[in-house]
Amino acid sequence: MTKRAGAAAAFWDGIAHATFEDMPQPLKDAFLQVTPDPKKLRQMYERDIERMRSFRDVPDAEVASIKIPVLIVSGDRDVPTVEHAVELTRLWPQARLLVLPGGHGDYLGELITPGSSRSAELTAWLIAQFLDGPA
Repeated sequence: MTKRAGAAAAFWDGIAHATFEDMPQPLKDAFLQVTPDPKKLRQMYERDIERMRSFRDVPDAEVASIKIPVLIVSGDRDVPTVEHAVELTRLWPQARLLVLPGGHGDYLGELITPGSSRSAELTAWLIAQFLDGPA
């Protein structure tokens, strides 16, 4: 098993065994700042973890039926591999691929990712360029 395959297996194993107590406290705190209701926090967690646990892959033919421009964003150290992102991009004639350094927490500016960088700002700018279309 490659290191990358091991990371994906560890991710899905973590999802399979996750509990509410495993949810990072900074994420809980951020939710409660916006919605100060612990019951709603628990409800959000239960819905999200169920979505992850019951995730089923979408057949390529169904994915290819999307007929609009698509931007695939991936990190070079994400759980999904860059190779998978390339394969996904090939399903759409109008697809573009954006590969950024790090994992999704790095380039999206996830609350629990340590360190400060301007990666999230750059990512937002690049996505806006895609959405704005050709000049």
